[in-house]
Amino acid sequence: MIRRTEEQFLNKLMQLDTKDAADLLYRKVSEASYDNRSFFLLLRLENRTPTELYDLYTRDELIEMILQIEFPQTTKFFVEPGFIHDAIEHPCIRCNSKKKPQEFTYNIEICKDCLHTTPRTELVEYIFRLINYIDSNQATLVHADLQSKSTTEIHNEFTKYELIDIILSLASDFDSTIKEERRPIHEIDCELLLNDYPIDELVKNVRRFLKGSEKRDESWRKYVPDYMKQQYSDWKTGSLKQIYTEANRLISTQGKVARDQLMSFASDLSRIIFENKDENQIDDEPIHSLEEVEAHITYVVEMVMLPYLDLLDQIEEAEGLIHFDTVANEQLASSIKSEIIARDEGICVICTSDQDIHIHFRIPQKYGGLEQLNNIVTLCNSCRQVVETTNLRAAVTTGIFNYNRALGRRLLKREKQS
Repeated sequence: MIRRTEEQFLNKLMQLDTKDAADLLYRKVSEASYDNRSFFLLLRLENRTPTELYDLYTRDELIEMILQIEFPQTTKFFVEPGFIHDAIEHPCIRCNSKKKPQEFTYNIEICKDCLHTTPRTELVEYIFRLINYIDSNQATLVHADLQSKSTTEIHNEFTKYELIDIILSLASDFDSTIKEERRPIHEIDCELLLNDYPIDELVKNVRRFLKGSEKRDESWRKYVPDYMKQQYSDWKTGSLKQIYTEANRLISTQGKVARDQLMSFASDLSRIIFENKDENQIDDEPIHSLEEVEAHITYVVEMVMLPYLDLLDQIEEAEGLIHFDTVANEQLASSIKSEIIARDEGICVICTSDQDIHIHFRIPQKYGGLEQLNNIVTLCNSCRQVVETTNLRAAVTTGIFNYNRALGRRLLKREKQS
């Protein structure tokens, strides 16, 4: 699904040290077929020992070459921007000095400086080396008449400069074939992906869900005495039970007029509470139907996961040829982390648990996800692990299970407190 093979393979490679990477590259070269995209790379590496590879290349360069051989149909592999190098320096087979790509012609293994000083015998051998390794399907790209000639015949028939021209012609034909097959590199704007799933809407829906979806009769709130409004700042938002408790507390501290008002008000609240016991329950912990829970958690899971899934779809459509303008791999600043936890009220936005809370990037940093509030949410460890599998259905199922468990913990805690 969605080009996961390359990503999983790279994750394994990133665990290798330089020696292990050199050993693996050596094995890959030995086992590889000479696909036209990895042709020149395999020619460069085929006679190198693991020790030589270790000495010649860095760990990242070794990993990149393994990727090029393992996935030859992908011209560039932008799993992590900046990881894949446009220009690996390779040694010339004549002088054995590492050279930049522009110091070679058409990817051949002999640098420009050495090409014209190479003996004719070696040039002929190199021509046959190119011909023998080019796939038979590409025969039209090479000079077919050379395939029927022996080493001696070519040596006798062509001058040194003609041999050089033949080498450059072979390499040019082959290199142009590769360029024709190359596909454009696609740019992805992660900000646009996130805008399709606004974080503000997500947060509002979570808060609305926690507050309760049932319409409650709050006409009693307009009868809160003026004195209580002055003494209790949360009179507009406090639950029925909280207002009742505060009214009874204030009764014992006030003069006769205020006390009489508070006693009358508390009496009215008492009647509401005991005539409708469910109202007290609704204020403390809204009880939702199974359908409401599933619908809400499905919505939240999609808001959390779809930016990344949409991104993976774009990567698949581009066959991995993706470039990200901005990538952050630094540790999240504590100030941003605190702001996110405060915004999400310290709970998992999927299941509402307050246990084992972590921050989660909706679009991972390695895919261009930035350290911005609209890209980060808080998830419990259980929900986070399933979300990272990119399995929507499993994330919803786990979210529902975790929500019921978190709800049970909250109800049990309230029962003990009462």
